[in-house]
Amino acid sequence: MFGAVAITICLVFVAIVIIPFYLLANTKGLRYVSPDSRQMYADLAKTLVTSAGIASSIIVGTYSRGALPAWMIGRALVSFVICIVCSTIFMLALSRLFEVARSRAQSTEGQLENWELVILLVFGGVSFCSFLLGFLYVGRIGYTLH
Repeated sequence: MFGAVAITICLVFVAIVIIPFYLLANTKGLRYVSPDSRQMYADLAKTLVTSAGIASSIIVGTYSRGALPAWMIGRALVSFVICIVCSTIFMLALSRLFEVARSRAQSTEGQLENWELVILLVFGGVSFCSFLLGFLYVGRIGYTLH
């Protein structure tokens, strides 16, 4: 039951956020990246990394007391690690692809190619979905202890 809820939440996120973002970017010409938008998305990814790191350290600290099921802890930590790795890749790709788009346009902002946008959306989506999944497991741990 819990797995179905987690998968449903991730699929809803993809259907509501990722796919419309991609379609709007291609139909409305919203593939331009400016320094402000790059900074905004990089700050979002940094927030995910920081939050996942803090949550992981809290989980490991409470696990040392031995009151939590190991399989729930493992799944939550794996989700947070995936979030941290994908967010880091997202930030690196965003920085590099911004520079490439800017040099292609010979301006302070540039347009992303279709494949560049897909790479950013995949890593951003995976990092956010794994972050949500990790916190769903944290909530399940709290429910189990109650």
